[in-house]
Amino acid sequence: DPLVRLPSRMGASQSPSLAPNWATGSFSQRPRSGTKSAYSRARGQPRPMERTQIPRITVAQPEGGRRRRGGERTEVAMAVRFYRTDCLQEPLSRAVRALGASVGTHPWPYLLVPLVLSAVLSVGFIFLPSRQPNDLEEQFTPIEGPAKTERGFVQKYFQADDAHHFSPERLSTEGAYATLIAVASKYEDSVLTRRAFAELLKLDRAVRGIQAAGLSFDRLCARNYDYCLSPNPILSLIHDNPAYIEVLLPNLTFPLFRDRVFLGFFFGGVLLGPGNEPTRPLLEAQAVRLIYFLQEDNPLKREASTLWLEAFLERIPLILGALNLTVLKVGLLQSFLSSPAIHLAWFGLFTFSSCFFIHSFL
Repeated sequence: DPLVRLPSRMGASQSPSLAPNWATGSFSQRPRSGTKSAYSRARGQPRPMERTQIPRITVAQPEGGRRRRGGERTEVAMAVRFYRTDCLQEPLSRAVRALGASVGTHPWPYLLVPLVLSAVLSVGFIFLPSRQPNDLEEQFTPIEGPAKTERGFVQKYFQADDAHHFSPERLSTEGAYATLIAVASKYEDSVLTRRAFAELLKLDRAVRGIQAAGLSFDRLCARNYDYCLSPNPILSLIHDNPAYIEVLLPNLTFPLFRDRVFLGFFFGGVLLGPGNEPTRPLLEAQAVRLIYFLQEDNPLKREASTLWLEAFLERIPLILGALNLTVLKVGLLQSFLSSPAIHLAWFGLFTFSSCFFIHSFL
């Protein structure tokens, strides 16, 4: 124990005197006053320190404390220790000092090397679009979740077969598709008119003309009996003749047409004729939907369909501007989120937050 309480029976006048040595941090015992050692009598000099001793400090008992017999005092022995605390600071200081001197002496390498390194590494951004994940199922669902096991069971017995016998009702996935919703403008009461279907046919031809990697929609579309599934059943019934809608309109019923074609998914804002039957005459519709299904069962076709959807999202704003539609107002939906506008918004948000951080740091 470095702190030891030692009782002393000597009086205060008989206690040895301690001389501090500040160079070594130790104390040495000095002869009592009134006496001289043989060394000091012979040489006339004070006796040098013969050995290092642990310092003892005499402390008197407090008045309220318990006094020892004979007025004893207590001496406390204290061991003086020294620790080095700059073992990490000193080498770091030397290293930073050397780095600063090197930067000040040769600034160009420190300026050019980061620029060249950044330019070389930025070449990797060329491969970013091809490695960009667009499959929401792959990103946000468990790899071997029970839902995927159940879906595999359904796909085993209820195959979609989008290359020959496609039916949207048999889809066990989200599907690969693009959707256009056309709404009648404020100058029209319904989309079931000759002018509206003339613009719908123009829009349909423009969408079918979109190509990606040399593949058009007709080569990637989901097929039923070797024919592309129509984006709207009424659109296929007019046979590219918009005037035929006026001939067909008196016989249109909603939601079932001819007891086998379901129109509830393709027309909205409908006005029906009188009657209590489940199927009633369709008089007006304020919105019409066009759905373009693509193949996804084959992995190669799925990748090509993804490229076509990306081209669709990129070009459809230009197509709508070039068609100059007056009767219809068109909006779009897609089966995955990869619009360039979304990427631009994220880039702007990241740039703003980075600049704000730098400004607050400075």
